[in-house]
Amino acid sequence: MHKTKIPTLLPLTIFAIIIMLSVGTAAAFAKLFDLRTSAYCTAQIPEDTTKYCHDIWFKGVQLSYIHTQPHSVHVGDIFHVSAIVFNNSSKALRFIAGPCDSSLSVTFDKNVLVRHGISCLLASQLVELKPGEMATTTGPAIGTTYRAVTAGMTSGSVTFHYQLDNIAMVNTTKSFVFNIIL
Repeated sequence: MHKTKIPTLLPLTIFAIIIMLSVGTAAAFAKLFDLRTSAYCTAQIPEDTTKYCHDIWFKGVQLSYIHTQPHSVHVGDIFHVSAIVFNNSSKALRFIAGPCDSSLSVTFDKNVLVRHGISCLLASQLVELKPGEMATTTGPAIGTTYRAVTAGMTSGSVTFHYQLDNIAMVNTTKSFVFNIIL
């Protein structure tokens, strides 16, 4: 069984309200969905800790709540990977989305066969995500499949490709772990 880091809705709502009141909306989102920690973030001087943690963890483009679709992946299943993209930068970002394309790709350490085939020919849509906005994105693009071939814990490295401020394409990467069931 794959366990996610996201609690159920009611406790999440209560937790979100408490955090928003104490640290603000952007930092609250990052605390709720990006559960990374740092030794510096638990320092004993709260004023210094808040600024340091904010500068290190909460700026830029964040990938959170990375999970497989379906949530339970069995050997033989073809599956997708979804993530919430949060733009906590000061500039708008743009990424490709649509029925044929995805800005999200994943490499796996084991247990998954990735096949690249013929993609479709429909036009891509360029989506803009303004500062403070979030969106859910799913990969792979049509023509690529992720098939579970062996049971066991599997690590994936998720890469989100985007364009920042009308300049060259850049990306952000984050790892996640899930279990493939027999």
